Amino acid sequence: MARLHQSQRKIAESSSRFKVLRCGRRFGKTTYAVEEMKGACLFEPGPVAYFATTRDQARDIVWAELLENVIGTTNYVSHNEQRLEVTLRRPDGSLNRIRLFGWENIETARGKKYSLVVLDELDSMRAFEKQWREIIRATLADYRGRALFMGTPKGYKSLYRLEKLSKTNANYEVFHFTSFDNPFLSVEELDEMRGEMTVTQYAQEMLAEYHKMEGLIYEEFNRDQHIKALPFTPERWALSIDFGYNHPFAAGIFAIGSDNSLHLDRMVYKRKLSDEQRMNAVRDLIGDTKLDFQIGDSEDPLAIDTLNRQLGLKIQPVVKGAGSVLEGINKSKSLLHQGRLTMDPSCEDLAWEKENYSWKLDKNDEPLDEPVKQDDDACDMERYAVITIHGTKKKEFRVRTA
Repeated sequence: MARLHQSQRKIAESSSRFKVLRCGRRFGKTTYAVEEMKGACLFEPGPVAYFATTRDQARDIVWAELLENVIGTTNYVSHNEQRLEVTLRRPDGSLNRIRLFGWENIETARGKKYSLVVLDELDSMRAFEKQWREIIRATLADYRGRALFMGTPKGYKSLYRLEKLSKTNANYEVFHFTSFDNPFLSVEELDEMRGEMTVTQYAQEMLAEYHKMEGLIYEEFNRDQHIKALPFTPERWALSIDFGYNHPFAAGIFAIGSDNSLHLDRMVYKRKLSDEQRMNAVRDLIGDTKLDFQIGDSEDPLAIDTLNRQLGLKIQPVVKGAGSVLEGINKSKSLLHQGRLTMDPSCEDLAWEKENYSWKLDKNDEPLDEPVKQDDDACDMERYAVITIHGTKKKEFRVRTA
């Protein structure tokens, strides 16, 4: 651990199984992670996995530093550029491996076994809690492996929720350090940066403090308030679909209350579905629910016709026009504020989008009345339901399946 500065050593000295690092930019998270991965690979029984938001980021962030610290050592055996994998020889002569992955390929971790998993920039990982519970956590079971969660906060998201969990679960320990805790950074440089950033940006990026992200569209969204089991007795049900192939196909079943409150009961959110896979996904999603509203993205009339023909549905194209996106967003924001737009805990993909859906910024970093067209498929699907239910009278546009 000779390469670590004093604050990094505090983390290394902890025996906690799950370490949560909330750190400012340039604190030295990557350097610490490389040391952790090397140690686990040499002295713990199973392989090591590192996950960044994307595979390209894994290569850019940690690959070069990892190679720099193993090539030329007595333990180094080989590395594979294509697989982003390093092989080391342990003191007993056996071989072990460190491999880098992108979060977009998280499904490939199913069935694997690791002694250590490093998860870098949690708040940028889509549906992190869901994937941690369903995939990553199980990979640590065989070796009773460890996890290192790292990142700089992006609002009150995954890092914040892990920090709350640490207060009741002794397996987790949180370490909070700012950029100033890296003794190799110039204090003068950090002070100059303070003058170049907004107060919120500086507090979040350099001091690693929790703040609402600037430019968020759904600032009203709060997991504690808006993620829950069905909170009312449904009077009607709706199916809403945003079509996609390279972008996710997002479809949801909404319960509608007597006051037109909306609750997303369940959803499908998947990329690259064939027509048959999409048909089966929608059929399973609907189940035996009697639908009063069926809405689909009007930009894909062929997909609407195909599903209507395959499943005997009566999906109607959502009404769009000038200003309809902003109108739908504003109605959704109003419903969130009133606590009348909620979702089931299983709908993690929509929750993730709501926490990242942002306004475009002008040249002065001021928000425009236009959303960034990115990671918005589930939000669009929800907006179609909102604009349909709250843009029509109760008895209009009722379509019930047989």
